[in-house]
Amino acid sequence: MAFVVLIGGGSASGKTRFARFLHAELGPSRAALIQEDAYYHPAAVRGPGDTRVYNFDQPHTKDFALLAAHVAAARAGRAFDLPHYDFAIHDRTDEVTPVAAAEVLILEGMHCLGDPALRGLADHTVFVDAATATRRIRRIARDVAERGRTAADTARQFDAVVEPMHRLHVAPTRDLARLCLTNDGDIAVLHSAARALAAEIAGRV
Repeated sequence: MAFVVLIGGGSASGKTRFARFLHAELGPSRAALIQEDAYYHPAAVRGPGDTRVYNFDQPHTKDFALLAAHVAAARAGRAFDLPHYDFAIHDRTDEVTPVAAAEVLILEGMHCLGDPALRGLADHTVFVDAATATRRIRRIARDVAERGRTAADTARQFDAVVEPMHRLHVAPTRDLARLCLTNDGDIAVLHSAARALAAEIAGRV
């Protein structure tokens, strides 16, 4: 039976970095790390439309039923196949990544803390926060470097969609987390928090 950790927070808040730190502290032989972003609905479910203006920052754009089923499987000590979502084409592909049973499952994503089914499966919850201006700069840099987008398009999307959706859907989930962290750029803070949480988890699994 896996110990389940949910790590939420705004886009480019540092939740992925914290999740990776925690995974490294626990060790890949003990922990599995998955991302909520792998569970975006495929284009066939989303329907036709211009992806440049589609609001991907709403919770219903993700397949939380499948995600909860996979987390439940992990919690029960079973393996599952992680889907693959290609951000360049905005669609899920036929590829999957087998995720073996592990002592700890770490799930990170913007909306995971807001899903009641996932919270019901969690043993620990974390929210990673950062100032809006900081997240905006990080989001632009990431999307240009990793997702093939232009700085102008990313900035427009952040201001028109990402931040309004953050205030509506993500920021309120801070109050649902057991541990809240502020990532102002001091990586040592995230490292220290990951080390402390890993020690706590190790004492419980």
